[in-house]
Amino acid sequence: MQRGLCGGGKLGGRVHSRHDPGHSCLAGRQLRVLSRPYPALYGRTRTRLLRAAGEPAGDEELEHHATGDEERFERDAERLMGQMGGEMDEEEAGQMLEGLEGFDEEALRNLDQDPELMGADTMGQDEDDEGEYADSLRVPTPSSEASTSGSDPDGDKYPPQPERGYYAYELFAKAALEEVAVYLHEKFPEACLFGLQSEIERVLPGDLYCCEPLDLDDVPDLVQQAVQAQAAAVLLPEQAYSMSSVRESVPEDFPVLYAGDVMELAQRLAVAFYDAPSRDLLVVGVTGSHGKTTVSWLIRGILEEMEQVTGMIGTVEYAIAEDRLDEDGELWEPREEDPSADRESSVPFMVTPYAGKYTVPATTPPGLQVQKLLAGVRDRGGTCAVVECSSHAMANRELDWLEVGVVVHARLSLSGEVSPRMQQQLRAELSLFEKLYDPTTQAAVINIDDPAADVVKAAASAVPVVTYGIENPDADVYAETAKMDIWESEVIVRTPLGKLQIITPLLGKHNVYNILAAVATGICLKLPLTHKCFQK
Repeated sequence: MQRGLCGGGKLGGRVHSRHDPGHSCLAGRQLRVLSRPYPALYGRTRTRLLRAAGEPAGDEELEHHATGDEERFERDAERLMGQMGGEMDEEEAGQMLEGLEGFDEEALRNLDQDPELMGADTMGQDEDDEGEYADSLRVPTPSSEASTSGSDPDGDKYPPQPERGYYAYELFAKAALEEVAVYLHEKFPEACLFGLQSEIERVLPGDLYCCEPLDLDDVPDLVQQAVQAQAAAVLLPEQAYSMSSVRESVPEDFPVLYAGDVMELAQRLAVAFYDAPSRDLLVVGVTGSHGKTTVSWLIRGILEEMEQVTGMIGTVEYAIAEDRLDEDGELWEPREEDPSADRESSVPFMVTPYAGKYTVPATTPPGLQVQKLLAGVRDRGGTCAVVECSSHAMANRELDWLEVGVVVHARLSLSGEVSPRMQQQLRAELSLFEKLYDPTTQAAVINIDDPAADVVKAAASAVPVVTYGIENPDADVYAETAKMDIWESEVIVRTPLGKLQIITPLLGKHNVYNILAAVATGICLKLPLTHKCFQK
């Protein structure tokens, strides 16, 4: 049965948009609200608070959300005993739900493999969790049909990945969506979410499927596929609210939510679900019409020479260190064998099947995937991330919930002329600089020779700016000389910290700009010129 929300049953843009009139909360402050830890599903701390824009819930709300835990606990214990076919008594069920020691591990393994318990109604505490806020739940293992992701082949290369899960109402409360949280708590108090997914072929049991179809007529079929994949709930565009075929595609107790902007809301929920990963990383965002990829790789090299575990989101790959990631932030493994893996050269007049190859869907993926990728980097011990920020993604607000430390502007125009299309790109790119607000932890790097330099500097006026250039000697990072032959380039760079000689196989004036942008980023990070990252 289709379930609406209070106030007409729709979740409109007003409820979840962070750009509402009168909304004065800065991006960083908003993220601090969203990243606040919440209590465990059962046990040690039973109080549940709904917070809207950082304001604590009142006494009535506190009482409303604290009641019913004992009854739900007893119901879950009875359901577990029934689903185990008499193999679990009341005490063992209580031990499982409370996370107490002494629970039979063999029974737990059997329970974990029971297909009847893979839906959103069954949950259990991590037996090793001793913390006050034990939020995480079991996450189903992705199938080879749904994902290219794989586990760490080395076993101990990265830390164990955390398991996450929330009651649906708790996740929306954590995202400061109070009205929706209250509705879910009243109507679906036991619905829980183990993941977020926007691609129907990747939906796993317990996921919230965020549906943004190309054609509205595809919504009923997509919802039916999500139900068959054992999704815990679906989030649909509000235009689908009047479609009777959607109501016929879902069971009576299946949550169906609607939003004016599904992908924006999916980003917001992802920030809450993954605990604001960009806040735990030094994120360097690189934008501009020309040079983003090269600049990103140079900055990545600098960070890795600083012995930082660095993630990458860009045109060539999504990665952490030397390992590639898929769109969900999992370690990538090929679905099938690469037929050209052992070839030393191509074969004339033969087309090699494009199988087993690594690809990325876009330079900057949708905002939900950005949060997943950054969470995958952070959870594996990453400390930094370099993100190529395309103007297309920013125009679509895919990076609204990305908190950056340094924003680098490459070049808008190679010729010095700005076309109408470039002006549209610039308007989108400025949004990244306008998000900078903290002069103690954020900075901007700008090409002073670019025709858009003054406009970009004005947008980044709240934070320190480091400029670079070839033609304007007033640049903070300035190429005094640049010599090139067919093999290499030699650049003498003047910086606020002294002069630097760089010899590189990168050729051309455009690559001199790319090198200067990377050096200027190093200056922002307060690296000494004697650091080995500048000596290679």
